[in-house]
Amino acid sequence: MRVAGRRYAPPEMGWSDSGKLLHRRDGQVGFEGNGQTLRLLTSLEAHTPGYGLDLARRTLLGVLKYPVAYSSVASRPVPRQVPLFSINWQMWKPPKCYLDTEVDWVSWILEPLSSKDREQFQSHTLPTAWEVTDSGATRTTGKHGKSHCKSLDCSVMDVADEIAYGVHDFEDGVALRLITRKDWEESVANECDVAWAESVEMPSINELSEMLFGEGSDASARRKRAIGSLVNALVALVEIRADDAFDCPLLNYRAVFLEEAKRFQSALQRVIQDRIIRTPSVQTLEYRDQINLLALFRAIESDPTSLLGGAFRRKAAEINDPNDYLRIICDYVSGMTYEYATKMFERLYVSRHGTVFDRL
Repeated sequence: MRVAGRRYAPPEMGWSDSGKLLHRRDGQVGFEGNGQTLRLLTSLEAHTPGYGLDLARRTLLGVLKYPVAYSSVASRPVPRQVPLFSINWQMWKPPKCYLDTEVDWVSWILEPLSSKDREQFQSHTLPTAWEVTDSGATRTTGKHGKSHCKSLDCSVMDVADEIAYGVHDFEDGVALRLITRKDWEESVANECDVAWAESVEMPSINELSEMLFGEGSDASARRKRAIGSLVNALVALVEIRADDAFDCPLLNYRAVFLEEAKRFQSALQRVIQDRIIRTPSVQTLEYRDQINLLALFRAIESDPTSLLGGAFRRKAAEINDPNDYLRIICDYVSGMTYEYATKMFERLYVSRHGTVFDRL
């Protein structure tokens, strides 16, 4: 299932930075983290040359989170050369999709389905175009198209992701004192349906508040028990729903939250966004990493046959299409760990960092 893909999920630099690899002069290549996961599993991993990990269709279907190609849903801003520090990063978020380089793989994954199921499964909204004035200013912001469907396996993993990122990011925020009792009571507890809480044997709001924010030598253990109760409550309100739009059961069923759980989970996500993700202490680091990542990409693009490492350099020496160069650079940069990318950036741009004896 998608668990196989999570181990290889790119980029190590952070999911929030994946869209910055999309910021190209031509805007034709594109990059998206979920799409890169499929590319890793089918092409880049060295287990079976030309076939990646050589996984079964069912496993890859569970990795195909957004069954639409980049070129089908991408709305590209009109490229303009601007200074690195003046880039509007919000304009360059990628669509949720798979990459055009994996079109043949997706065709193979979906081959056993009926033609009706294949067409319906890959349906999507159409992207809207960007409009600019004669001076180059943006008049109308374009929007990416969005896929309509996903497989049963992907819907199960989506629910698991929402629980993990919602509840456990909330736990981290409480432990680090970024989220307070007041935040919990005003933004989250008010969204808790009492009847639902009782039906899943969740402690009362007052009990949860004390378990989450109480002091004492056993505060950490009590907080863990409270988090366990929240996870159990959300899992208990997941159901499998039939769509009846497909012939194949793997496409006809989806795991979804019931309304009470969805409302509570959404409240958790909002407080995480407000108190953790959108804070200056986090956003300043994200902005810095975006700048560094794009600077690293531009440097390698200027001379890929010299600056690419190992097998990527050998691949670059064998191609002539400029877009293929960009794809190889995306593969290389997205596979870097945070530490390695930082070291590479410093070696290229910061004086007195790196020697000829350093191993890269």
